[in-house]
Amino acid sequence: MNILYDNIIYSLQKSGGISVYWTQLIKRMLETGDRVVFLEYPDAKNNFLRNDVNIPAGHIYQRNTILLRFKRYLSPRLKITNNTIFHSSYYRFLKHPKVANVTSVHDFVYEHHRGGLVKYVHLLQKKYAIKNSSLIICISENTKKDLKYFFPDFPDDKIRVVYNGVSEDFFQIPALDSHPHLPFLPHSYLIYVGDRRAKYKNFETLIKCYPNNLSLLIAGGGAPTKGELRLLSKYLKPGQFKFTGHVSNTDLNIFYNHAKALVYPSCYEGFGIPIAEAQKAGCPVIALNTSSIPEVAGHSALLVASLTHETLLNAIQQLDKKTVREKIISAGLKNAERFSWDIAFAKIYDAYKEVWDKKNSL
Repeated sequence: MNILYDNIIYSLQKSGGISVYWTQLIKRMLETGDRVVFLEYPDAKNNFLRNDVNIPAGHIYQRNTILLRFKRYLSPRLKITNNTIFHSSYYRFLKHPKVANVTSVHDFVYEHHRGGLVKYVHLLQKKYAIKNSSLIICISENTKKDLKYFFPDFPDDKIRVVYNGVSEDFFQIPALDSHPHLPFLPHSYLIYVGDRRAKYKNFETLIKCYPNNLSLLIAGGGAPTKGELRLLSKYLKPGQFKFTGHVSNTDLNIFYNHAKALVYPSCYEGFGIPIAEAQKAGCPVIALNTSSIPEVAGHSALLVASLTHETLLNAIQQLDKKTVREKIISAGLKNAERFSWDIAFAKIYDAYKEVWDKKNSL
């Protein structure tokens, strides 16, 4: 197969769930023996996860970053001479008779939770990518449900649901002794992972209802803003919280292992990778019972209808019971076995072959 990967996501973010997804695909795609070329921009090197993959220089078709703020929304102009599968990391497509476009749809955050001009530009880009796709990969049944709601005419037989995987970097550590990188005593803190800026992530709500008997470790999501520091200083005590900044999977695994629980207050997710990561590390999960979260967490997390001081405190008190905690951890470890990047890639690769065979039979 001739496959062209569009690495635009590495120029749009420094880290994040889509970067994780794309990096895992690249690692496995490079091992297939197929002819794969990567469309990329020089600032891709600023992405933390791009540095985890070793793409041979001869396989990179590098473009300049001039006007990238506009190019990110446009179809790349490329000379295509042979049948090719084009898979973009973020909603671009090639309009060419020899190209079959594959699009990964991660969520419908903009449709549900954003506004303003940026929302409508994004929606237009996503609309054209989906309309011009030979096949759509949704990362959860909930995302597929949203896809069918917003694009009811898109054929079911061109949609595949492929769950995200979980890195092998996450696992249960047998001995829970203190660790030099650990900022708090084991089981004395909750951990929050990822983006805090988007309102649907409910970080502000979490802080306003946070209990005073536990510390809070805030991993990833960039440096704290002045507004966040004011919020934390108002509702939490000095020394009760700590930001890690960008954190390696090795350290994040340690943090998960020693945490009382991952608290995941987001009200909307396409998948929610931290839930599966935490469970694979033997960390209980407290999350909202909404969107894809119950689909990913199954019956192995403490899911609440809404996030309040009372619901959070009740979930924490449940984990104080040894039998409940052990049951939740055991169920979480079992649940996390469902999510494998090897399995995810195998299903996506099968989808490529299906699209390739159809393209070459025309």
